[in-house]
Amino acid sequence: MKNLVQIISLLTVVSFGCSKNSKKVDPTELESYTIEIYDSIKVDYQGLLTVVDYCQKQNLYLAVDGSKAGAEFIIFDDTGQTRLEFDNNQAGPMAYSGEINSLSFDKDCNGFFLLTQQGLYQYDIQGTLLSYLTDKNQGGRILPSDYHLIDLSNENHVFFSLHKSPSRGFTFLQKEFYETVKMYSLIDTDKGEFLPILGFDQNSDYLTRQRLFPPSFSYTDFDEINNSIYVAHSGDKNLYSYNYTNDEIISRNKIPLELDFFTIKKENYQGYDLDAFEFALDSRIEGLLYSQGRLIVSYIKGMNHDKFLSNGLKYNGDENYMNFLLKNYQYCLSILDSGQKLRKDIILPDSLSKPIIAFSKNEFLIGINRFKVEHENEIFYKLKLNKR
Repeated sequence: MKNLVQIISLLTVVSFGCSKNSKKVDPTELESYTIEIYDSIKVDYQGLLTVVDYCQKQNLYLAVDGSKAGAEFIIFDDTGQTRLEFDNNQAGPMAYSGEINSLSFDKDCNGFFLLTQQGLYQYDIQGTLLSYLTDKNQGGRILPSDYHLIDLSNENHVFFSLHKSPSRGFTFLQKEFYETVKMYSLIDTDKGEFLPILGFDQNSDYLTRQRLFPPSFSYTDFDEINNSIYVAHSGDKNLYSYNYTNDEIISRNKIPLELDFFTIKKENYQGYDLDAFEFALDSRIEGLLYSQGRLIVSYIKGMNHDKFLSNGLKYNGDENYMNFLLKNYQYCLSILDSGQKLRKDIILPDSLSKPIIAFSKNEFLIGINRFKVEHENEIFYKLKLNKR
């Protein structure tokens, strides 16, 4: 069994208002979407940018550089011009402590909030530090984050984010981890509280089955109109919806996903019987977006293990293994409208990765598949979904 560090390292390299009883439909009876790239944004920056938030009022984008170990992020506009480049190693008195956990613009795009393991920082749009709220919960397990910091209120700044969990002494490979971990926190700036509030849903496959897919990357988005939070986990073919009411997160629905190209070789892993190199060829959910009643789930198309083995390849991470992995690495989209799957899943072209910002229910910002395409600078595309 490959150790946990190896599993996390490998997956970091290769990834980086619904009805409870949705009506199942035969995918062969569904039509599909066509996709149209109608614009692009080229940013004069060299790194590994992940766009984490968008301000529609001013057409500004907030992006973290994954190649700088959480120490650098930028703000750029629709023309690709950089408005702010924040290097924490050179920020002086404006610097934050620790690595970026998540961040977002404020409601009016006058600045942004930044969450680390140590606390919540507020900056103006020029990068001047305005306030800092210390997380008094020291220690705890640092969890993989999608950089998504959700402001649940317009006035009091109550935030919801995948943050850190009090250490319980369990590993990702043990069921006890999924039973006890509270990876999502509420941050109330009025009360000065950081409250670990939400773990894996009691109906989650991670709790009801012995199917453990470490590490469990989790993804969130927020329906502001209905105060609904949606959560997806990498190896779980379900979405989970919650209501935010009176500072409480209340479980609402478990929404089964019908993913046309989602395949896993082993449905159950027992104890430590897990090979990271074998697991990396399987499907996993990679992202979640909500816009105007529509949920977009991004996932990796499962790779053909039989084809892999028939070519004499081995699950060992050598050059031939990596070539197969990168050649077959492809993103898919599954779309739910008001909880219903109405069209076939989309296999995206090799050059594209996954939608990262929703402009509307049909228009998105999407990144490039860095394993298939090389650019001197950062480039993002604007994509439109059209009914066939």
